[in-house]
Amino acid sequence: MKRNGLSKAIKLVMAGALVGGLAACGGGGSGSSGSADTSASSQGTSVGAVTGFGSVYVNGTRFTTDGRVDSDDGLEREDQLDKGMILKVKGSWDDRGEGRADDISYDDTLRGPLTAASWDASANTGQLEMLAR
Repeated sequence: MKRNGLSKAIKLVMAGALVGGLAACGGGGSGSSGSADTSASSQGTSVGAVTGFGSVYVNGTRFTTDGRVDSDDGLEREDQLDKGMILKVKGSWDDRGEGRADDISYDDTLRGPLTAASWDASANTGQLEMLAR
């Protein structure tokens, strides 16, 4: 079966566009001359489990905070958090594992694989089992 020349040309154009797009994403930024800090800084959202305190550690990054937590579950302060709680942290961080949290959110919604489910029709109750080992 003979390869279609148009198909090959499209693949080359797509590969070139991908490489060009990735190259355009790099670089940039601004800084003051004479600045000793050469680490890159990223801004965005990090979601993960709390792994430590002294600020809040999420996904290996130490985020300094103002101590406030947004939650609809009654949590308002960082000292009410426990290890393992899943947080959404909006802010900035660098490649040294240091960051600044502009906003910390906690929601106790359970997420994970469902391993068993049962329903008792006479009592009109059910039971879900998640993350069973």
